[in-house]
Amino acid sequence: MDRSSQNAPSPRSRLDAPAVDPDNAATGPDGAEYLARRLSADEIAEQTRRVAEPAGRTMAEPVTLLVMQLGAERLAMPAIDARRVVRRAPVRRVPHRMSPFFAGLCAVDGRLVPAANLRRLLELQETQLPAGAARTIVFGDQRGDWAVEVDRVEGVRRADLSSFVEPPATVALTMGRYIRALGEFGGARGAVLDTGRVLSAFAGALR
Repeated sequence: MDRSSQNAPSPRSRLDAPAVDPDNAATGPDGAEYLARRLSADEIAEQTRRVAEPAGRTMAEPVTLLVMQLGAERLAMPAIDARRVVRRAPVRRVPHRMSPFFAGLCAVDGRLVPAANLRRLLELQETQLPAGAARTIVFGDQRGDWAVEVDRVEGVRRADLSSFVEPPATVALTMGRYIRALGEFGGARGAVLDTGRVLSAFAGALR
C-alpha cells in the first residue's frame, strides 16, 4: 500500500462547523462547542470542492446549519461557510461607493471585512427586535469573506436535507433566487441560503 495514502488525513465531514467567537456568539443549547476554532486545510479544500460543483446539486446528505433570524424570516446557511459570529460590528461607509448592497467596511478580529446588506438583497422589511441580540456573521469562500448583520443568531443545528424542497413559486421572486431549499431544522421551518449566489451578488456590488 502506498505509504502516502496511509498518512493522508481523512476528509473532514460536512457536519463539522465553523469558527465563531464563543464570547460574542448568541446563546444556544448546542452551539457553543462549535464556536472557537479556525478553518482547517481540510475545510478549505471542502469549500473549494463545493464551489466547483454544479449549481443544481442536491442537498441530500446531513449538514450542519448556522441558523439566524432576519426580520420575520428564519434563515440558515451551511455552517462550513461561516468564519466568525460576533456581536454587532459597526460598519464604516466607504466614500464614493454607490451600491444598494455594499454597506461599507467593518473590523472583525483586527482585520477589515467588506460588509453587505443582506436584508436589502433579500428585500426583507425592517423589524423591531432587541438591539442587543444583533450579530455580525462573517462568511465566504475562496473568493473572499463578507460580513452581514442579522437580528439574531439561534445557533448551530444539524439537519437531514433529504426531505427539503426547492422554493415554490410563492416565495418572493428576489428572495427565491438566493434560497437553496426550504424545510425544518431545529424544530421549526426555515430557508437555507444559497451562499454561493449571495456572495456573487455581493461581489457584483463592488464592480
